[in-house]
Amino acid sequence: PKRMVIVVNDDDSEMRQEIEIRFAVSMQKNGVSVVSARSLFPPTRQWTAEAQSEILRKEQIDAVMVITVGASARTVIPVMTEQNTTTTVNASVYGNTAHAAGQSTSTTVPIYAAKSKATFSAVMRDAVTGRVAWYADVVVKASGTLFVSDKGDAKGVVGEVGDALIKDGHVAR
Repeated sequence: PKRMVIVVNDDDSEMRQEIEIRFAVSMQKNGVSVVSARSLFPPTRQWTAEAQSEILRKEQIDAVMVITVGASARTVIPVMTEQNTTTTVNASVYGNTAHAAGQSTSTTVPIYAAKSKATFSAVMRDAVTGRVAWYADVVVKASGTLFVSDKGDAKGVVGEVGDALIKDGHVAR
């Protein structure tokens, strides 16, 4: 396809937007223009199949990619603590007399390890016939002490879908 519309089925609008943006950027690198379904079909009214088909034809959309967000789970466990100490000393001299005062502050910061697992399904349909041209089930796993989040899951699913579309010959590299 040269022009594609992306539909993300998820109740979380932040996740939906993250996938839409990342997918558009990823596909653009491979010469495919991507438009979000919400920009073509704003959720301000009911859209008939005929009205949608007319807009897809007018916008010269070749394919419709539907990514559905499934179950996700996160585990966070404390693994260690880090202690930071700051010491401040103020001194003054007046004649033969010296005065000094100091203060020390210590903070303990817990360090957590996080793991996440999220499932997605992706289906690409021909925009004219509606036939399924490609599909995949994707499981994204992440772990670390930072950045285990919806953004990481969005990045993971977009990477998997993009790589698979290229590997299967639907998108040129």
